[in-house]
Amino acid sequence: MEEISVIGIDLAKNVFQLEAQSPDGAVVWKKRLRRAAFMRFMEKQAPRCLVGFEASGGAHYWGRFLGDLGFRVKMMAPKAVKAYREGPHKNDGRDAHAAAEAASRAQVRAVRVKSEAAQAVQALVRVRLLQIKQMVQTGNQLRGILAEFGIVMPKGHRRLQQAIIALGEDQRCWRLPPELRRGHCRVARAAGRAGRARPAGHCGTGAGHPGGPGLRAVAFGSRPRPD
Repeated sequence: MEEISVIGIDLAKNVFQLEAQSPDGAVVWKKRLRRAAFMRFMEKQAPRCLVGFEASGGAHYWGRFLGDLGFRVKMMAPKAVKAYREGPHKNDGRDAHAAAEAASRAQVRAVRVKSEAAQAVQALVRVRLLQIKQMVQTGNQLRGILAEFGIVMPKGHRRLQQAIIALGEDQRCWRLPPELRRGHCRVARAAGRAGRARPAGHCGTGAGHPGGPGLRAVAFGSRPRPD
């Protein structure tokens, strides 16, 4: 069998396209494998050489997987691989060929494969940013709804939480339709959940929380009872 120096891989969720090239750039073989077959092939049959692919979804996992098998992994930015794609249209075969061509070029820089720990930290940061975005969206929606009924809520999430509690004693609140009070309760609770992380099982109905007596009074139309 002809010597193989690089294997270009077009990563996917289920079907993977591979192209092997010799040291002079000639195509030795092309393969299209499903996920399980791809893993078996790379474990047992593929020659240990340089493998190249784009830094796309799941690429860091496959970088660690192939690195543990003894391959030299070169993960590259999609923009760098795109420069070697042939033809006017994109398909799996052309993507695998471009990955092999780019991986064999020394001037194409590699992207560092992240460890599981590094990806875990990155995932936590993304989740937190999503929570902040949802918190802002929920607070803005709540302010907009109440503004239509003449109730102006303050800016800032902490001040909004405090205003929600105080709203249960506001005389204007009792003139709101019951349906709106119930809907306001759900939105306010969502704002409280997005604003702070609470341990599982905590009901969040204490006096100092947006789901406390003041909020329940707004939701069910009864004035909060003093402690």
